[in-house]
Amino acid sequence: MATSVVAAFLAVAPDPWEGAAAALACYGWAAELAAAGAAGPGTLQPRLFDELFRLTPQSASAGARIEVEAARA
Repeated sequence: MATSVVAAFLAVAPDPWEGAAAALACYGWAAELAAAGAAGPGTLQPRLFDELFRLTPQSASAGARIEVEAARA
């Protein structure tokens, strides 16, 4: 499922690296939210779908974590 989210972000991102990073950060944040309310493995996936659907730019900015390091030569 993560590959579908990455593909959606890459379709609109001007830079593929930034698009992939943003997609995985948003996916991770949605997964954290879904896991917090899941009763077990049978409820995690539907909750993840719901959290991805509810994700807004504001909630993603507030919860997603991205660390950027300079490339080493």
